[in-house]
Formats: sequence, C-alpha cells, structure tokens
Amino acid sequence: MTATVTDFDIAIRLGEVAREILIPRATAADFGVRTKDDGSPVTDADLACERAMRGLLAELVPSDAVWGEELGQETGARCWVLDPIDGTKAFASGSPLFCSLAGLVADGSFAAGVIEVPMLRQRWAAGGGQGVVAGPDGERPLAGLASAKEKLAEASVAVTAPLRHPRGAELCAQAAFTRYGGDAYNFACVASGRLDIALDEGLQPHDFTALLPVLAHAGACCSDFSGRPPVPGQPSDLIAAGSASLLEQALKILAG
Repeated sequence: MTATVTDFDIAIRLGEVAREILIPRATAADFGVRTKDDGSPVTDADLACERAMRGLLAELVPSDAVWGEELGQETGARCWVLDPIDGTKAFASGSPLFCSLAGLVADGSFAAGVIEVPMLRQRWAAGGGQGVVAGPDGERPLAGLASAKEKLAEASVAVTAPLRHPRGAELCAQAAFTRYGGDAYNFACVASGRLDIALDEGLQPHDFTALLPVLAHAGACCSDFSGRPPVPGQPSDLIAAGSASLLEQALKILAG
C-alpha cells in the first residue's frame, strides 16, 4: 500500500466502485438472477461488482488477500472481505435497501469497513481512527452518532426476518417497535442513531466484517447473541445496540 492511500481511503474507494457498478444494474430490464448451490440468489451484478472491487484492490494493495462471497476466499495477515450485494433478494425484487460491503481484517482485528447503499447514495465508512457518514446532503463525522437510549421499552429494533432464536420474539415485543427487512442497512442505521438495536442471525464473515469498524467508530456496542465478540473469519450471530445498557438488556432476554 502506498503511503498516500490509507485503509480508510481504500474503503471509500471500494464504496464508490460499488455505487458506480450497481446503480445502473439495479434498474436494468434483466440482471441475470439465478440460484446458487446453497439456495441463495446471485445476479450478474453481484459478480460484476465483486470483480470491480477486486480489480481496485489488485491495483492499490496487490499483496493483500481478498475473501469475496462470490469469487473465492483467500487468507492473510491483511484480508479484504467483500459482499458485493448484501441483500441480493432486496436487489432482485426492487428494494433500494441493498448494500455493498467491504471490510478489512488486519492482524486479527476488524480494521476498516464501508457500508455503501447505492440507490440511496449513502455511505458509512470507518478505519484508522477516521469515520464518516455521507449522503446527498454531504458528509459528517461518524463518531458518537449511535443512540444513547437506555431503556429497551423506548427502543426501536430492526431484524432482517423474524428470528429463529427461541426468545427473539420476546425481545422484539419488549421494544417500543420492531421493523423487519433491511439486512446490513439496519446496522448502518444503528451507527447513525436512527435505530437503537439491530440484530441478525447466522451471518457469514462477508455479512458482518465491514459493519464492525463502522459500528465501533459510531460508539455502538456489538456482540453475538451470547455476548461474545464476533471472530474474524468465523460465522456469527450479531446484535448491535446504541448503548451498553440496551445491549445488556437485549442479551439478558436472549439468554433467558
């Protein structure tokens, strides 16, 4: 990596590449959706976006490893983890809430990440002590934006789909309100303070690696459903809350 290009810069560049690739493809007449072996959908846009992101990384940091959802997994001391379209079902069905994710794991830590929401022209990025949230009206610092609410009964919760966890429904019932759908966008909203809690289960590394640096810089608290921090390269459930108090209350319910 050159001295003039930081990991934070690279994260933002990856978001820009994803936006350029995905906006025109999201409104195309035919985006080539098909089903993978695991039953999940993939489109031509997923593949085009990951190829473009990989191309940028090959140009800027050719010695870094790349772990992509669609095009193969490498490991190394520095590894960029890519999810070209997080929310492919949303993309394929016309929802604007799909995201593109890129996160850096460096020496076993979640070092940088970008959450790009192309159709809303919104971006959350963090790394190296820097963090921004940007939209059509400009950008502002990300630090400290997470919600400071303390009481679960006053909190808003977002879940991609009803939880299989036996106490997931109880957690949602005790919050002020719950909305469903959103994938990674829910966690971006926690980073902005628009949501108080987001949770999802059965996530793969490409689903959450980019989220953790953004959430941490915003001041949000994260863990798996047992209160342990997610481990780089390992599947995990994920809950993010704007305050430590909210996270503690939610985890207590999940623990039964």
